[in-house]
Amino acid sequence: MKVRVIGRNIEVTEGLRAAVEKKLSKLDKFFVNNENATATLSVEKNIHKIEVIIPFNSALLRAEVRNGDMYNAIDTVIDKLEGQIRKQKTKL
Repeated sequence: MKVRVIGRNIEVTEGLRAAVEKKLSKLDKFFVNNENATATLSVEKNIHKIEVIIPFNSALLRAEVRNGDMYNAIDTVIDKLEGQIRKQKTKL
């Protein structure tokens, strides 16, 4: 999966980029094609936010999480996306 990481009000360090790419790579098993994912990381008043958008078949998977810690937010958003993917797969 190709991942595009965007930072708003935050500098995207190599550690953050690697964490996002590593966690999103766990979702590769659900995709047949090489999908493009967009992850937007931002900080507003010490609240870390991550939003991930992945085009999937005829749907658009989108998950957003706000947390005090960016790494915890990344873990939570992956769990949300995995649930959405499983829901979409059962619809087929």
